[in-house]
Amino acid sequence: MAQVFSSHASGFAAMVLPPPWLTGQIEAPAGTKNMGSWTAKVFTPEQQARLGVDEMGNKVSAASSTAPARPVPAASRIGLVGPAWTRGEMERPAGTQDMGTYKTLVYTPEQQERLGVDANGNPAAKTAEEVPVAAKASSPAPMPAAPAGRPGNPGRIGLAGPAWTRGEMERPAGTKDMGGWKALVYTPEQQERLGVDQDGKPVTKPVEEKPVKAGSKGPQPITAEYAAALLNSDKLLSDMCKKYFRKYDSNKDAFLESEEIVTLCQDLHSGLGIDLTDKDIEESMKPYSGGKEAGLKEEDFSSWFAQILQDTVKKSQVSNGKATEQPAELTELTVKSLNGGETTLNVEGSSAVAELAKRAAALLDLPVAKTKIACGGEVLDEMTSIASAKLDASSDLTAVVMNSIKVRRHVYQGRGGAPPYRGFHLVATDEVELEPGKKLGEQWTKMVPEDGYPGPSGYQVFPFAFQSTPSFKVPEKWEGGMNEVKVEQDIFPEDVFGVDGEVELAVLLPMRGMD
Repeated sequence: MAQVFSSHASGFAAMVLPPPWLTGQIEAPAGTKNMGSWTAKVFTPEQQARLGVDEMGNKVSAASSTAPARPVPAASRIGLVGPAWTRGEMERPAGTQDMGTYKTLVYTPEQQERLGVDANGNPAAKTAEEVPVAAKASSPAPMPAAPAGRPGNPGRIGLAGPAWTRGEMERPAGTKDMGGWKALVYTPEQQERLGVDQDGKPVTKPVEEKPVKAGSKGPQPITAEYAAALLNSDKLLSDMCKKYFRKYDSNKDAFLESEEIVTLCQDLHSGLGIDLTDKDIEESMKPYSGGKEAGLKEEDFSSWFAQILQDTVKKSQVSNGKATEQPAELTELTVKSLNGGETTLNVEGSSAVAELAKRAAALLDLPVAKTKIACGGEVLDEMTSIASAKLDASSDLTAVVMNSIKVRRHVYQGRGGAPPYRGFHLVATDEVELEPGKKLGEQWTKMVPEDGYPGPSGYQVFPFAFQSTPSFKVPEKWEGGMNEVKVEQDIFPEDVFGVDGEVELAVLLPMRGMD
């Protein structure tokens, strides 16, 4: 938007506001007016009567609606002024500063030195040593005070916009109906997190109130099973540490004080039944904080927390070992993923395969709802127990994401004539995708292609599943004898074709018409 300035009697410039409907003060004009070489937006007669304005949006006096609108002196109009670099008055800042929930542009030390400004672009005051003696002696008499205006830009009248328009805080995510227009407001979640009211103004909390208190609603307590998953997955542990570090860093200074860490550990470790004393926690922080500061930086927090979590799990195991009840026997299983990942888990023999799939998916960063466990290429029944499936450390287990099952299909068309031409000959080879957990009868049209004749064939189609090898080449003429199995409609695709792609499909289409 171009800025418009006009001369003022006092010798300084004033900025003109854009039309009020652009700033949300009034609804947008619904009409247009031909101005010759261009078209202007104007308010319709209905809008003028309802809103009390003329066609340009200027307020019309009720006493004399036909009187021409009195022009507003340009010098009396007040507009919004952005940073100097947005108006082309100086170069753009090249650095950024992390403000917690957002980043703002700042001038780099090199720019500050060269341009004589601070990080925000405000002119930096020179010290007495920087001003030459000759300059001091020849300095003119001080100028009269300039009219009230923007600091660092005397003589210009302007109002600073909301903090979020200047990059000083995040943008409000809610709206509020103001009658004829809507205003942007901060949502309750933003107000709670940023410590502001709906208009973005800081809200002062009582001194005695703390963002996080022991026993308050904090993160979900860590159970022994979840702790084992965290220690077996660098990604899970890293994501968890980042989330809770920022939650408990109440002053957003990228540093957790000792009191904040004590509260965090008490909340997280309550699920393990271990009470950590303040002294234990403070002693454990010393190797990671250098013994100088009573707290931890974000980059040191993950390493420290992994160690204290491991120590806590050991204490929990020792404590549980004193109980009279004998722990259940665990089976060590190794599960691989198709993308090369691998994880080892200890599970009870009475656990279902579905539980193994959930834990493996979490550790291998796979979608839990779609992950199945396959043994030797065959998908296991989720309700089968680990013991019933006879799984042990030597089992070849793979976590498979069952988005679809891809099957290589070979289509054979029946032909007539004298031998050796009579029979089913290969006409096409392609790939079909079947949906797991859905019976083949419901996906029959995906498996069996059309034969090219109009209307239903009335002939029986013969689909067969057969085992293939990497060096196997399907025959040009189907003769059978490949240990093929007829595919039935009331079974699931994973039960027939597995997940390793070694079971293929042959579809025999009978000949239609006269021989």
